[in-house]
Amino acid sequence: MKKLNIPSLEITKANFIKHAKSYEDFNEDLCDKFFANDAIVLQEKLLEYDELMQSSYLERNWTKSYLSTRAPLAIASNFCFKLPKQYDLNDFICTFSNLIIAYDEGKLEYKTARGDEIFPRQFDILKGGARIPKPLSDEFRLNYKNTRFFSVLHNNNLYKVDICKNTGLKNNFKDDFKPISFAHLSLLNSDDASKLYQKYEDCNPFFEVIENSRFNICIINKDFNSINEEVHYMQYHAPCYHYKTLNFIYNEKNKNIYINAEHSFLDGGTIAYILEYIDTNLTSPNELKEPYFVEQYFDDEYIKSIQEGLKAYNNLSFNANFSFDLAQDFGFSKDFILQAAIVNASKNAYKKYVCQYEAVDMRDYDYGRTECVRAISLELQAALKSFNKDDFVKANNEHKTRIKDCKKACGIDRHLLGLKTLIPCIENKYAKEFFNSKMYKNTCETIVSTSSLGKSNFVDVFYFHPVCENGIGVSYAYYEGKCYFTLTYFDENILNGFKDGLTEFFDKFNNL
Repeated sequence: MKKLNIPSLEITKANFIKHAKSYEDFNEDLCDKFFANDAIVLQEKLLEYDELMQSSYLERNWTKSYLSTRAPLAIASNFCFKLPKQYDLNDFICTFSNLIIAYDEGKLEYKTARGDEIFPRQFDILKGGARIPKPLSDEFRLNYKNTRFFSVLHNNNLYKVDICKNTGLKNNFKDDFKPISFAHLSLLNSDDASKLYQKYEDCNPFFEVIENSRFNICIINKDFNSINEEVHYMQYHAPCYHYKTLNFIYNEKNKNIYINAEHSFLDGGTIAYILEYIDTNLTSPNELKEPYFVEQYFDDEYIKSIQEGLKAYNNLSFNANFSFDLAQDFGFSKDFILQAAIVNASKNAYKKYVCQYEAVDMRDYDYGRTECVRAISLELQAALKSFNKDDFVKANNEHKTRIKDCKKACGIDRHLLGLKTLIPCIENKYAKEFFNSKMYKNTCETIVSTSSLGKSNFVDVFYFHPVCENGIGVSYAYYEGKCYFTLTYFDENILNGFKDGLTEFFDKFNNL
């Protein structure tokens, strides 16, 4: 695989200026001083640093940016969504197990159903992986023990189940329900969780089993009054051990299956491939495997610590979802239309343009992961002011240019992050002033975080916690003439403003 390239300073400066001019507080003088002085030295340091990296210059700092977060994982890292289709649980388990066996035997074809090539490194996660709570910064641990089992959490009891071809799970669980288990560690902040983990890890096979399982399924049996209530529970409260990367939740009451995935090593595209494989190759088991019960050993002090930690588990976002008809696309890309709608909605909610993030896949590169498209451009601002088709043509072209730049690893965010990381290695003249400026923060510090896996038989719009205390999280997709949005938010005024802004956009756009 190609190593992620580092753009030239000339390219990044030109792109940064183009982005920064869309906001207030653009400071051309500071921009010139930074790129003519400190940026040159930082670029030299970054190129030297990259030479010594085994893959991407981003890899260590990118991963640490996830692992050093201290908030509970549902707030800091995980994303969650309901699978659009309901599957028999054993059919789902059987097909996922067959996928893992195909991966182990080197028989997995790394292509989507449309024939798009997928680079195999991202599928290391099929070995089994988990985040490990540690002081200061967590650890991510991939399983290299060649295990062939998955784990099940049922009534807060843990079970180990062998993976064999065309096999499922025998429903042979204990009747007793544990109100608290080690799964609840992941609802605490990571500093508190790491202390409990360190204290109880040695005498508990729970951690060895769940960390090295190929995937985990949490089985619950719970009624909900609405889909929003169910989503909120699955995102924040389900005792599914949020530290586990490939983590599914099955509700026996309504047969819904959710994924709640830890994000430090796993991107959405990998999940989309796994779910596409399951949907396309769905197989019923020939045999059901016995679950092996894993005892948990903890005391009253652990129970008290969890109860105290849960009292502080707050500041959780609310969630909402919307859909709008798209009468015609006028030849514009669907992604551009939906991003433009989100920009209009966010401006209506915040009463000004605020920094917006869109993830763009860079998996053509070794450990490329994602670059960040900043959707707000002068061209889009003009189009949203006029709702004139010619203005939207210009905005659509600029959006496509930015996406192409990002796919070539020539976006602004990741390169600037690499330069910023190396400031301690130089004598600072303008670097700290540049990265602390309102200009940089307006352009690169996200308030509206957006992402999309599309919408189909196997994936859907999803939910993730906002990235800052006054922010929102938006997932979006186009499917069969409709545009779908989910929103996570804190302030009801933001919700109402966002919804009104979406309504205004589609009323005007459909009548261009």
